This record gives sequence, C-alpha cells and structure tokens, in this order.
Amino acid sequence: MVVRNISVLVYNRPGVLACVSQLFTLFETNIDKITIGHGGSPGISRIQIEVSIEDDKLEMVISQMANLSDVLQVGMAKTGAQTRSFWIVAYSLFITIFGINVASPLYSIYRTEWQLTSGMITLLFAAYVFSVIPGLFIFLQLAERFGKRKILIFGLMAALSGAVCSTLANDIPILIMARILQGLAVGTFICVSSSTLNELERNRNWQTSSLVTAFAVTAGSSLGPFMAGILAQFAPMPTKLPYIVYGGLVILGMIGMSTVKVSYRKAHRVRFHGLNIPKTIRLHAYTAAATSFIAWGVVSLFLSVIPSYLNEWAGKFNFILSGGMIASIFALSTFSQFLFKRLSVMKMMAVGILLLSLGLMGVAATLQHMSIVLLITSAICVGLGHGPLYAGSLVSISTEVADDIRGDIISLFYLFSYTGIAFPVILLGYSAEQIGIETSVFLFALFIEAGALLSLLLWHKTKTEKDGGRMR
Repeated sequence: MVVRNISVLVYNRPGVLACVSQLFTLFETNIDKITIGHGGSPGISRIQIEVSIEDDKLEMVISQMANLSDVLQVGMAKTGAQTRSFWIVAYSLFITIFGINVASPLYSIYRTEWQLTSGMITLLFAAYVFSVIPGLFIFLQLAERFGKRKILIFGLMAALSGAVCSTLANDIPILIMARILQGLAVGTFICVSSSTLNELERNRNWQTSSLVTAFAVTAGSSLGPFMAGILAQFAPMPTKLPYIVYGGLVILGMIGMSTVKVSYRKAHRVRFHGLNIPKTIRLHAYTAAATSFIAWGVVSLFLSVIPSYLNEWAGKFNFILSGGMIASIFALSTFSQFLFKRLSVMKMMAVGILLLSLGLMGVAATLQHMSIVLLITSAICVGLGHGPLYAGSLVSISTEVADDIRGDIISLFYLFSYTGIAFPVILLGYSAEQIGIETSVFLFALFIEAGALLSLLLWHKTKTEKDGGRMR
C-alpha cells in the first residue's frame, strides 16, 4: 500500500470531522495523520489526511466522502515524495526508449564494417521487438506478484546489460543479443510504467499520465539518435561511446528507482492470461491499435533503412544529419501532440494521416530525385503526422475504458505498435534484396496508405457507434 494524502474542504460545523473519520473506519483503515487548517473563507476549514490505503478502497472512500453534506471539495494532495517518484518513473521510461534508438545513426558504420545487406540491417533494427512483444503480456502480470518497482528495476538492469553488450559488440550476433536485452527493458516499461505513472499522478488522471507516457516515448526516441549522431561525428569510438553514455544514464535511473514507493498488494499466485478485450470496446481498441501500427511503421523506415542509405539517396552522409533527422521526427511528433490535442479524435486522425501520406510521397520523390531537401521535408511531415496518430489514439482508448481492463487495452495497443515497427520494415529490407530498394519503398508506401485509409474509415465507424450508443 502507498501513503496517500487527501485534502478535504468542509464547512466548519460540529461533527464534520467525526463523519469524515468514520468513513475510514467503515473500510477498516486507520488514519496515520490528520491536520486541520483554515480553508480560505470564514466558516470553511481544510482537513489534511495522511493514510495508507489500497487503491480500490481509496476510490470508494473519496466517492462517499464527496457525498457528505458538509464536504465542499475532496481531492488528492500530492506529496514531494510522490512527485519525485512520478518523474523518476517518467525519466526511466524516457531513458529506456532513448537507448533503443541510439543505434539508428550508427547503422551505416555497421553496414560498411560488417558488410550487411538491407535485410540484415532491418533485422538488426527490429530484433528488440521480438522480446518486447512477449514482455507486453507477462511483465504487467508479474508486477502483481513481485511489485511494480522490482519489475521496473529489472527492466533497467536489462537496459544496462544491453548497453554493455552493445559497447562490446564486434559482430552482428552480439549486437542482436544487445537489442533483445534492450527489448526486454522496453517491454517491461511500456506497460508497467503506464500504470505506475497513473498511480503516482495526483488525481489518478489517465489522460495526464498517458500524455506523459507518450511524451517520454517520443522524447526518448528523439534524443537517443541525436546524441549518438553528435558523438559519432565528433568523439572517438563512434560505435562504443554512445552506449557508454547511455549506460551511465541508466545507472542514474536505477539509483532513482530504488527510492520510488508505489502500492504493492502481493498476489499469491500469478495466472498468465490472454488479453481481455470486451466486445463493447473491441472496435475502438483495435482501431486505435491499428492506427499506431501505421504511425510507427512509417517512422521505422526513418529509424532503419534511411540512415543506412542516406549517402546514396542524398549524395552525402553525416552522422549529425542522420541523428538530427531522426530527432526532428520525434521532436515534431512531441510538438504536434500538444499542437493538435484540442482537436476531436476524428480531426486528429485525419490531420495525422494527411501529413503521414505527404511524408511517404516525399520519400518516394527522394528516390527519384536524390534530393536532401525532399528527404528533410518528408521527415517533417512524418513527424507532424506521427504525433496526433500515436498520442491521440493512446489517449482516446486509455481514457474510455474501465480500470480493470485498461492494462490489457494498453498491452494490445503497444503489441500493434511494436509489430508495426518491426514487420513492415523487415519485409521491406528483404524485398529490397530481390527487387531493389526503390520498388520496395514504393510498395511499402502503398501498403501504409491503404492501411491509413482503412483506419480512417474505422475511426468514423467507431464515432458513429459511440454517438449511437449515447442516443440510446
């Protein structure tokens, strides 16, 4: 159980303190500390209650407390420790995603030194997904048995192990092993950190914690390759130093995570189960997940294939250009998440798909004209389109479902997201060996465009069903 601080604004009348205290007695919970102060107006007092309580009981206590006639307002008062814990978990998620993309600007070095084909490059890039996907199913359930903090620390240990293996790698099998270890870290954090951030958020607001999660993912994806590009361009040991720096950042996260306190109610037995997606929200859930598949599928093209071919497509190669282009995609994605957040979901999806489509057209044009300007323009469009599609879909579905199934919904969402990162670009890489990179990218663009149009139709159907349900 985690310590909660509850702030209650009440009329200063006889018996009100007894009524408030009695609610905790009804739920067999002892109050650790209680203080009473002035509420800011005559006849109004503010009661501050510190209590160790389970989440389900807390929600029922607050609900009943809000119905008391003398209670004007009730809410959670965030403590300094809770605030620190929230941002430590957010930082750890950020640094885990940061590490998985450090390799992107370095693929040209690996391709040259190890004589890698396009198929091998895409396999190397996507290897981490093969450990992320099973992690989405098991780590949240393991957290119920061992506690969220222990599972998150395990994730950071896997990230540190991946950084060490990447630093020592002298051939592709070791680097693939490093990517798999990093995938374990990502699989751990994606689901467990989402629920942990919501628990530590003052008002348990899933919209706030989902936005922080989306921001941490996109910011980490942006700064990881940018840092690697700068170090590869100007510092010694271009295939080692970026991972050493990343390992140091992971160690900071491990130190911070050791101080985090979150609720822990030990389950005596863990029964692994499949994803529970109720029929009533199935269309919405799969539509949101498929949209994220498309958004990340396009971004994966810029994370894997394009950096390794940059010198051929644009006539020159520069590590800062490579890392900066990837960073700009995610920086613009982060910016567009806030730029478009006030739009309706349908408008966000339409804007995102339009921008993503323009970006793909720019990539196709780059292949024809070998223009660095076209490539950068397409990266800008992809970044601006990725933000509303990814974050908009995540917030849309995570705020619409009940707490008891939200974990399964988030797992489904990221299952599709990481499948989108891996499999389309792997097929592109190996098809490029048979029919050429230009034809493969053209077919890739057609596949994504068709999926984008289908997802837009599904969003319209979801909206229609939702509006019809409200009318009934």
